[in-house]
Order: sequence, then C-alpha cells, then structure tokens
Amino acid sequence: MFHALFCYDPASPLLFTGGQFLCWFSLFYVGFLWLRDHARARLAYLVLFSWFFYYKCGGVFVLALLATTLADFLIALRIASTQRERARRGWLALALSSSLGLLLYFKYTNFFVSSIAQLIGAKFEPFDIALPAGISFYTFQSLSYVIDVYRRRLEPTRDPLEYACYLAYFPQIVAGPIVRAEELLLELRHPPRLDAERVGSGLYLVLLGLVKKAVIADYLARLSDPVFAGGVGLSGFELLLGVYGYAFQIYCDFSGYSDMAVGLGRLTGVELPENFRAPYAAASITEFWRRWHVTLSAWLRDYIYVPLGGNRRGRTRTLVNLMATMTLGGLWHGARASFVLWGVLHGLLLCGEKLVGERWPALRASKLGRLLGTITTFQLVVLLWIPFRSGDLGQSVLLLSRIWREFGLSSAGAVLGARSGFLAMLGFGAALSLVPPGLSERWARVFSRAPLWARAAALVVVVQTTLELRSSELQPFIYFQF
Repeated sequence: MFHALFCYDPASPLLFTGGQFLCWFSLFYVGFLWLRDHARARLAYLVLFSWFFYYKCGGVFVLALLATTLADFLIALRIASTQRERARRGWLALALSSSLGLLLYFKYTNFFVSSIAQLIGAKFEPFDIALPAGISFYTFQSLSYVIDVYRRRLEPTRDPLEYACYLAYFPQIVAGPIVRAEELLLELRHPPRLDAERVGSGLYLVLLGLVKKAVIADYLARLSDPVFAGGVGLSGFELLLGVYGYAFQIYCDFSGYSDMAVGLGRLTGVELPENFRAPYAAASITEFWRRWHVTLSAWLRDYIYVPLGGNRRGRTRTLVNLMATMTLGGLWHGARASFVLWGVLHGLLLCGEKLVGERWPALRASKLGRLLGTITTFQLVVLLWIPFRSGDLGQSVLLLSRIWREFGLSSAGAVLGARSGFLAMLGFGAALSLVPPGLSERWARVFSRAPLWARAAALVVVVQTTLELRSSELQPFIYFQF
C-alpha cells in the first residue's frame, strides 16, 4: 500500500485522468487553501508537491530536474552580475551545454550513434537509456529563462523557491504549455486569486480536458492504434477512417492535457497560456502553426527563427531559416527520422506558402478562397500525421498504398454501421477542434456561474461517462513520450 501511494511505478504514472491523481490533488488542495495567505509557506508547499508529482511520473529522473534547476538558477545570477560580454557569453554557453547536454544524452544518444553506425556499416545495439518525463518541455522552459536574462530582457529571480516552482510547476511540467518566466514568476509572486468564477472556469477546463482525453481520444485510439500497427484484417476504408481518427485523437489528447493544465493552474491561482486555438480551422500551414501547440511554436520563433535572422535578410535566407526551424521542431518531438521528415515536410509547405503569398497575396482573401484553404490545409496536416505516427517511412508508404489499393465504397455502408461509435467520437472530436478559444472561455464563464447543483450534475455525468467509455487501463497522454 505504501509503495503504491508514495513510490514511483513506471507502469502507473500519476495521470490527470486517474483516480490516484484525484486523491493526491484533493489532499494537496486542502493544504494549499489553508496556506493561501502565507506566501513563503504556500510557495514551498507548491514546490514540494510539484517535485513529488514529477517523481510519481518520472521516478529517479527527478534528480535531472533538480540538477537543471540548480544549475540554471545559479548561472542566470552570474550572467546578470557579470559586466564583461565575453564572460556573459561563457556563462550562457555553460547553461546551454549543461541543459542541452542532458536532453541530448537521454533523448538522442541512440539516434545519433545508430545514424553513425549505419553510415559506416557497423552493427549497433541500442543503449538502455530511459527518457525522463517532460525533459523536452522543462529544458526549453529553463533555456528561455537563461537566454532572456542574457539578453537583458528579464531580471533573474534571486529566490530559489520561485525558480524551482517556475520549472517544476506540476500542471504543466510533463507536457506543457511551455511557459515564459516573466509570465509564471509574476503569477507566483502575488496571492492566488481564487474567486468563484476563476475556480469554476478552472473546474470546467479540467472536465473538458477529461472528456477530450479519456472519452474521445482514447476511444478513437481503438481504431487508429490497430491501423498504425499494421492494419491486419482492416479494409481500405477502415484504414482511412483510422488515419482521420488519429488526427482528432492527437488533438483531443494533447489539447485535453493542455485544458486540464490550464484548469488546474486556475485552481491554484495561476493563469497558464492557451496552447490550442482551433488548429483544424486554419486556412494555411502558417496559420496552423499559430494555432497548434502555440507555446512551442512561439518558442521556436523567438529562440531559433528570429536569432537566425527571421525574415530580415532576404527571401532565400528566410526560407533557409524556416527549414532549419521546422527541422529542429520535428527533431524536438523525438529521436526518429520520421519526426525529422515530418518537420522537413512542414517546413517545405511553409516555404511554399511564403513564395505563393508573395506572388498572389489575395489568393485566400475571399470567403471561397479561405474555405478551400481550410480544406486543403486540413488534408495536408492529416497526410503528414501518417509519418509522424507510423514511425517509419516504409510503414507510411505501405499504409498509403493499402488505402489506395483497397479503398472501396461498396463495403462502406457495412463499415460505417459497425463503426458507428467511432464515427460519433470522430464527430465530437471534429466539433471540439473547431471551437474558437473565445467561445470556449464564454462556456467556462457560464459554467462557473451556474447553480451548484448544475455543476455537480455535470461533474457526475462526465465522471460516469468517462468510467463507461474509457479503456480498461489508463492510457498515457501522447505527448508524455516527447
């Protein structure tokens, strides 16, 4: 019993959608409310719970988080107190090498060594290196802090508790959003505002995220997972449904986590940035990346694309910068050639749009043009999800060829009848992916102002629906692996 409650179990991480998290958060929240007016005690309590939450998600790798926290906190102070530019660059290089060194070791060692082995024709047995939970997210977050201090855009905090909480804040450490220091540190320095509307809207977002993940995304996985596992015994029509299913599965899975993170943030008095803005309503790939994983897109823009020169050095350099940024964005997702390919293909599409936009700037200005752009963009995004999910170019080509060869409308009626539940979830996922952020916030305010009995009834319905439709085992969030 003690081991299950307090120790790390790799087969059972502490997921937002699990009953264990509900129990732990309820206990934490009682203490948090009790300490809400005691700033130092509240901050220390939040840090300790965040470290415990990360330990329950990643075990001993909490030591890597602590090492990054201590190193970058001290290095940022040194950068701020040093006047000589050469010394400041040296401290920045130390921060980059230490944080990125950990990330490269844990995430990319096997990828780079196997690539070299293939080039020289040598055999390679992968090293047994586990990936720490959320390392890509908290590394980018820590780097943005140090870089902003180096650029003199941010005064470093001299409170180690503040920085520890900024880096380990439990609602977003494992899968984002990627938060900037000036946003979160400012929130942590003020007493939490826990009025009825904010708490109610936070609870609404938690429930919305639970429905997206545990009901819709996990249900869609029942077909999309077999499709990308080989699709044995499935027709071409079912394979195509599974591909579209994955597009809405990954949206509901990841945006569901982000909704729950923002909701839990509001329950603890912190406003986290939104991470999704109806991405499948985008009329171009450029617009898609302003709506999908917004905080990562902004990070790549501010810390890679702009420092490379952005669009300030001519058209050719702009296209090169776009390709470099998107390639690194693909590699950020994982040490696999398919992720790099996915990033490269998105980069090529962005470059193509840049060139088309220069020649025909009014191409999507009309309503018809925007409609056609939205349909085309969605199809391209779905197509590129195939190598992203397959993990292998050969498997991607095989899946596409099977859909092409085996697709037939003659059996579509029988398939649709057998997959009616899947189609319903597909429809719900599609509808949620098109909801404008402003409308979702209005629904949150309506929920927060509803009578207590109505909110309690909504909670019961969501929990019961989740219990009825979820898989027999808790399914981890897709972006936990990144």
